[in-house]
Amino acid sequence: MNSCSLFLGICNLLVWFPLLRYFAYFQSYNILLLTLKKSFPNVLRFCLCAFLVYGGFCFCGWVVLGPHHLKFRTLSSTLECLFSLINGDDMFATFATRCIRIGS
Repeated sequence: MNSCSLFLGICNLLVWFPLLRYFAYFQSYNILLLTLKKSFPNVLRFCLCAFLVYGGFCFCGWVVLGPHHLKFRTLSSTLECLFSLINGDDMFATFATRCIRIGS
Protein backbone atom coordinates (compact mmCIF):
# COMPACT_ATOMS: atom_id res chain seq x y z
CA MET A 1 0.00 0.00 0.00
CA ASN A 2 1.46 3.31 -1.01
CA SER A 3 0.90 6.66 0.67
CA CYS A 4 -1.35 7.95 -2.12
CA SER A 5 -3.91 5.19 -1.62
CA LEU A 6 -3.71 5.65 2.15
CA PHE A 7 -4.44 9.38 1.90
CA LEU A 8 -7.23 8.80 -0.63
CA GLY A 9 -8.87 6.28 1.69
CA ILE A 10 -8.65 8.57 4.72
CA CYS A 11 -9.97 11.55 2.77
CA ASN A 12 -12.83 9.49 1.41
CA LEU A 13 -13.76 8.55 4.99
CA LEU A 14 -13.58 12.18 6.16
CA VAL A 15 -15.81 13.40 3.33
CA TRP A 16 -18.76 11.47 4.78
CA PHE A 17 -18.72 13.23 8.19
CA PRO A 18 -20.32 16.51 6.94
CA LEU A 19 -23.16 14.39 5.61
CA LEU A 20 -24.12 13.63 9.21
CA ARG A 21 -24.60 17.35 9.86
CA TYR A 22 -26.91 17.51 6.85
CA PHE A 23 -28.99 14.66 8.29
CA ALA A 24 -29.45 16.64 11.53
CA TYR A 25 -31.89 18.95 9.71
CA PHE A 26 -34.41 16.11 9.32
CA GLN A 27 -36.27 15.20 12.51
CA SER A 28 -36.24 11.42 12.07
CA TYR A 29 -32.52 11.35 11.32
CA ASN A 30 -31.86 13.84 14.11
CA ILE A 31 -33.36 11.40 16.64
CA LEU A 32 -31.07 8.70 15.29
CA LEU A 33 -28.02 10.95 15.51
CA LEU A 34 -28.85 12.05 19.06
CA THR A 35 -29.25 8.40 20.09
CA LEU A 36 -25.91 7.49 18.53
CA LYS A 37 -24.22 10.45 20.20
CA LYS A 38 -25.62 9.51 23.62
CA SER A 39 -24.76 5.81 23.30
CA PHE A 40 -21.27 6.26 21.82
CA PRO A 41 -19.36 6.13 25.17
CA ASN A 42 -21.12 2.92 26.22
CA VAL A 43 -20.55 1.30 22.83
CA LEU A 44 -16.88 2.32 22.91
CA ARG A 45 -16.53 0.91 26.43
CA PHE A 46 -18.08 -2.39 25.31
CA CYS A 47 -15.81 -2.62 22.26
CA LEU A 48 -12.73 -2.03 24.42
CA CYS A 49 -13.80 -4.70 26.90
CA ALA A 50 -14.61 -7.18 24.10
CA PHE A 51 -11.24 -6.47 22.48
CA LEU A 52 -9.42 -7.19 25.74
CA VAL A 53 -11.26 -10.49 26.21
CA TYR A 54 -10.62 -11.46 22.57
CA GLY A 55 -6.93 -10.56 22.94
CA GLY A 56 -6.67 -12.69 26.07
CA PHE A 57 -8.16 -15.69 24.30
CA CYS A 58 -5.84 -15.14 21.34
CA PHE A 59 -2.71 -15.09 23.48
CA CYS A 60 -3.91 -18.09 25.47
CA GLY A 61 -4.63 -20.06 22.28
CA TRP A 62 -1.28 -19.08 20.80
CA VAL A 63 0.66 -20.16 23.88
CA VAL A 64 -1.30 -23.30 24.78
CA LEU A 65 -2.34 -24.65 21.37
CA GLY A 66 0.47 -23.20 19.23
CA PRO A 67 2.88 -26.12 19.57
CA HIS A 68 0.13 -28.66 18.92
CA HIS A 69 -2.17 -27.26 16.22
CA LEU A 70 -1.31 -25.89 12.79
CA LYS A 71 -3.85 -23.02 12.89
CA PHE A 72 -2.41 -21.67 16.16
CA ARG A 73 1.27 -21.62 15.13
CA THR A 74 1.62 -17.84 14.78
CA LEU A 75 -0.22 -15.00 16.48
CA SER A 76 -1.70 -13.79 13.19
CA SER A 77 -3.05 -17.23 12.30
CA THR A 78 -4.46 -17.53 15.84
CA LEU A 79 -6.25 -14.18 15.44
CA GLU A 80 -7.68 -15.32 12.12
CA CYS A 81 -8.72 -18.74 13.41
CA LEU A 82 -10.46 -17.41 16.53
CA PHE A 83 -12.23 -14.69 14.55
CA SER A 84 -13.56 -17.28 12.10
CA LEU A 85 -14.64 -19.49 15.00
CA ILE A 86 -16.52 -16.60 16.61
CA ASN A 87 -18.37 -16.05 13.32
CA GLY A 88 -19.13 -19.76 12.98
CA ASP A 89 -17.04 -20.12 9.85
CA ASP A 90 -14.39 -22.77 9.27
CA MET A 91 -15.36 -24.75 12.39
CA PHE A 92 -15.18 -28.20 10.81
CA ALA A 93 -11.80 -27.52 9.23
CA THR A 94 -10.37 -26.29 12.54
CA PHE A 95 -11.62 -29.18 14.64
CA ALA A 96 -10.98 -31.83 11.97
CA THR A 97 -7.34 -30.85 11.52
CA ARG A 98 -5.16 -33.33 13.30
CA CYS A 99 -2.88 -32.14 16.04
CA ILE A 100 0.85 -32.23 15.42
CA ARG A 101 2.58 -34.95 17.37
CA ILE A 102 5.76 -33.80 19.06
CA GLY A 103 8.38 -36.41 19.88
CA SER A 104 6.51 -39.34 18.30
